[in-house]
Amino acid sequence: MLIKIIRWLRGYVIFTVAGRFPERFINLLNQRGVLYWNFVPCKEGHRASMSLYDYLRIRKIAKRSSVRLRKQKAVGLPFFIKNNKKRKGIFIGGVCALLLISFLNQFIWVIEINGTNRISDVQVIEALQESGLTVGTYKGAMDVDTIEKDTILRVPDIGWMSINAINNIAKVEIKEKAKSPKISNSVKPCNLKALCDGVITSTTVVNGNCLVKRGSAVVKNQLLVSSVIEDNNQNLTYVHSEGEILADVNQEKTFSVNMNNSYTLDKNYTEKSKLNFLRFSIPFEMSSSHKGEKLPVFKQYRACVNNVTLPLGKTVCRNYYCNTNEKLNSDTAKNILKKKIKLQECFEYNKGKIKSKRINFTQNNNNYTAKVNYIINKNIAVKQKLSVRS
Repeated sequence: MLIKIIRWLRGYVIFTVAGRFPERFINLLNQRGVLYWNFVPCKEGHRASMSLYDYLRIRKIAKRSSVRLRKQKAVGLPFFIKNNKKRKGIFIGGVCALLLISFLNQFIWVIEINGTNRISDVQVIEALQESGLTVGTYKGAMDVDTIEKDTILRVPDIGWMSINAINNIAKVEIKEKAKSPKISNSVKPCNLKALCDGVITSTTVVNGNCLVKRGSAVVKNQLLVSSVIEDNNQNLTYVHSEGEILADVNQEKTFSVNMNNSYTLDKNYTEKSKLNFLRFSIPFEMSSSHKGEKLPVFKQYRACVNNVTLPLGKTVCRNYYCNTNEKLNSDTAKNILKKKIKLQECFEYNKGKIKSKRINFTQNNNNYTAKVNYIINKNIAVKQKLSVRS
């Protein structure tokens, strides 16, 4: 790519070679160190490309080789300037474009957040704005060290961050603080018992006597890890049991929805769009409004060319509305139940791993019901206090 740019800046000529001895012409070019490329046969004989400077000094070589040269096309900046010498507007526009690009490159138009997992990107962007880094910030007046320190103070979960201004993009690299493990300060003896029925898949015991193995079936309240440890001299020691016992557990959940109720449906919404350019927002698309309860959802899109994000984009605000007189059909009720199931899995089973699930939909009178059977792998060990009397 760089070679093509250099050739275009210097200018080159595409020409044809016709004659009885093109081989001799090539040999003489090689002896004189003349650079050429794309030497291929064609109807006129052979076609090649050569820089403008070299093409002007090979006439004697062509005459000596008994070949005729004919220029087919001239490409490059020197020929472009020559052909458009009278068109001053092109050069003035080019200079103005370069000045505008150089001016706009002094500002931050895009903020990229990398490395976040638990922390919301919106939270980080709001903290950056309060610290002095926003879209349109002048790079020369940006104090990176102060912005980093203020942002870390505003977002306590950030352990380390770095801001790098590359062209008009501010790349924010973040490393979150590691969660400190919960350490029990209790030294009172306790056992670990089973929270529910299940099949053991793995055992990790820090303290205590493990009484179960992988593949064992256990029932609710069964003793998993005993606090009683016996040494070789048959002396008993009572410890505070610590550990994690993972097991596959069967669980069943039932979800239902009333078919006579009305719910927010995705097809009923109004949409407003804004064109974002630099720091300006221009409304360009509106839809008619509806009466009722609103549920706004925002989406932002950025223009990207060759993996380069441009300061041009679109923000879409979609307002969903509730239907007060519309009853549910079976398809809509099923979609609502599926959303409820996903919410249940996100919030209740976030500490376990769902290995399989089976959903059974039924309709009874005005109710649409979903019965879900799960197999969840989770920690079933819970502590049970033990009182020791001498």
